[in-house]
Amino acid sequence: MPFDITALTSFWLFANSVIVSISLHIYRISQKNKERSTSQSFINSKKSVADFEEHPQQRGTKRETVRYAISDPHGAYTLVMRILEKIRFGDTDTLYIGGDMIDKGENSLRLLQFALESPNVHPILGNHEYDLIKRYRAMMRAETSDFSAVLDSLRAGFLPHECERLDWETLDALSELPAYIEAADFIMVHAGLPLDCAGYPLPLTEASIESLLYDRRFLSPSLIQRGEKCILFGHTETTVIADTPRILAYRRDKSRPAHALADYHKIHLDTGVFSHGVLGCLCLDTLHSYYVSK
Repeated sequence: MPFDITALTSFWLFANSVIVSISLHIYRISQKNKERSTSQSFINSKKSVADFEEHPQQRGTKRETVRYAISDPHGAYTLVMRILEKIRFGDTDTLYIGGDMIDKGENSLRLLQFALESPNVHPILGNHEYDLIKRYRAMMRAETSDFSAVLDSLRAGFLPHECERLDWETLDALSELPAYIEAADFIMVHAGLPLDCAGYPLPLTEASIESLLYDRRFLSPSLIQRGEKCILFGHTETTVIADTPRILAYRRDKSRPAHALADYHKIHLDTGVFSHGVLGCLCLDTLHSYYVSK
């Protein structure tokens, strides 16, 4: 039987391609499992949210003043009202909202106006609000006479059933929102803070608004900020890190249980209202978390 070098070469090339394909598939699986294992270690171990179990409802006698935080509610007005009912939010309590109140959801302007008009609700800018402000300012600079056309154009970016809610007062109040809130034990910012080479936050006055509202590097579990205050942030859904839409928190000292907000160096609040229909709320004083879903 004659020796067919062409057939042998074809077989060798085919076998080699199969081996390469299998090896690549095994490598991808191992990398995916490695990433999943790394993410899970921040959820299930002492490095993360072991004491952030969900509480079904606020019961019993509350403190005189209780602080709560949510982020990225994206027009989910009904979910926000439900979470406030669940925590028995009262006139002496305070709610901090980490931006992105508008877009994606059905009641962006209703939620935005609730946040702007409620005296004990303190929102900050998210990138979605900032994008609207930039558009508003650019159109006002370009327009010299027909300012009603500016408002009509901005209203067109919202759903028909609520676009008339957008007025000059809302735009002006939105333009005055801060890019961050700093308290005695925390800093709330939409996306994160720029850090120096040693891991300490740069002074807030030196941070660009773009880094505070758009930068996604802060969400990495491996990023440790060494400032004294806990950083509350959102911008990216926690399911990028975890398998389920839950608030993620990162302890400073992994060997000791956490009892206060200062025991965490950062807390990731965006539970994915738009993608997963879940809104999480953290009590900053008890470290209890609460959730509602569509």
